[in-house]
Amino acid sequence: MFSSCHPENAGRFRLVPSAESGIDFTYAIIETDSFNILTEEFIYNGAGVGMADFNRDGLPDLFFAGNEVDNHLVQRGDPIS
Repeated sequence: MFSSCHPENAGRFRLVPSAESGIDFTYAIIETDSFNILTEEFIYNGAGVGMADFNRDGLPDLFFAGNEVDNHLVQRGDPIS
């Protein structure tokens, strides 16, 4: 039941700083009187991230989707902003 709490499971994931990964995407929600958790039930669910070989170069590309921020496609070797 608590298998994920054991130390042998620690370290499967690690935080990679944006300086190392090159990915700097912020999903921001700005609440107002008419746009908030009471008016939009799923406001904090996010738009999503997709991974595929969009440009068919054999390397995985990332697509970051945002509701109130611009979507961003990251291809291997691209400068990220």
